[in-house]
Amino acid sequence: APEEVQHRSYWVAENRDIVLEPVSDSYEQLQALLDLYWRGTQYLLPFFPKSALAYVENLNRNSDPEKALRAARDQWEGSEYQRGYPERDDAYYRLAFRDADPLDEQFVELALAVFEPLLGHARQPVEDG
Repeated sequence: APEEVQHRSYWVAENRDIVLEPVSDSYEQLQALLDLYWRGTQYLLPFFPKSALAYVENLNRNSDPEKALRAARDQWEGSEYQRGYPERDDAYYRLAFRDADPLDEQFVELALAVFEPLLGHARQPVEDG
């Protein structure tokens, strides 16, 4: 890209917009995500985006894995402070994980693998204007 072009991406989410700074090891990051994708084509992975994001955001704020898992469980099971439905009420999740508590060590591993690099490159909210 030309030097005058900023190397940034913009993530527009439901409740916020975020600027993502360049990634120096983009090939490795993409390869790690593709590896997870291929694992997921072979067997069920306990990855739930809202619960996983709650886990990683809380862990980044508090550095307490137990509190982070409680935040993820609030997203998964629902709470009186949460808008919408609990993530576990998704019909596909209910079918796939009906007889187990999917918020286990593998859930934590996947949450960190997906969201920690992403949030590590999130630098500032997009300014209006």
